[in-house]
Amino acid sequence: VVSEANIKYLQPARLDDELLVTAQLQQAGRASMTIAQQVLLKPKQPTDTPTLLCEGTIRIGWVEAATMRPARIPQTLIQTIS
Repeated sequence: VVSEANIKYLQPARLDDELLVTAQLQQAGRASMTIAQQVLLKPKQPTDTPTLLCEGTIRIGWVEAATMRPARIPQTLIQTIS
């Protein structure tokens, strides 16, 4: 369940642009995690640096599907995304 989202738009993307999207675990608790993300414009030349288009964070709460009550995030998931 998304409990919070923050995003900062820096530059626009165009319809045919090739984008690179990153996701990095910033913080993990028992029942929630915060993930930082970036969207970059893939450079046309391999020697060029990607251009940062936007960046943000998302906070996710882990819940039991049946009850929608907070639940512990499985350790295997934390290890996989760390």
